[in-house]
Amino acid sequence: MRFLTIFVAFFLSPNASLAENLVPFPSHLLPVGTVLTYEYDNGQKSTRRVLSNDGNGFEILQRGSRDYALFERIIVASPRGMVTKLEEKEQDWVYQPHNCIRVIGECGYTVSKIDGDTYSRNYQSTFKNGLLIAEVLDEEGKTVFLYKILYDDEGMILNWTEQRRGKTPTVMKLVNVTPPND
Repeated sequence: MRFLTIFVAFFLSPNASLAENLVPFPSHLLPVGTVLTYEYDNGQKSTRRVLSNDGNGFEILQRGSRDYALFERIIVASPRGMVTKLEEKEQDWVYQPHNCIRVIGECGYTVSKIDGDTYSRNYQSTFKNGLLIAEVLDEEGKTVFLYKILYDDEGMILNWTEQRRGKTPTVMKLVNVTPPND
């Protein structure tokens, strides 16, 4: 009976991400206060400061400029680094079960905005030699995003290329990791 309970809880729970093949997430390298600095291909920079890392997930404050406009948002992620929510001043996005960005293979999710709009997304990726290549498709099977993400051996993002439908690709690279109290 106990085996059946564990089987049902694990395999039939709404959080099926536990069974997914994922790029590892370097939670042990991200204590509270750690700052990651990324530089975009246009010279602008963005920082990500770890606000919480309590074993139940992460909150990361991202600040920077996008198209020469300043922005700030909170990234909420699971203990395995799967983004479940983005909070910005004007908009929040909630991903159910998560945004799939570390999944190797196929994954599906919905994204809901605070205004009530909800979108379904299908995600497909391959992973080889630290490089994740992913495509995110809308309900009609059209490409919404293309990603090329280079990870180090521990799962830290070293380089991220994102192309949104109809836009020029954006490239960012990790330029500095500042430990807490530095």
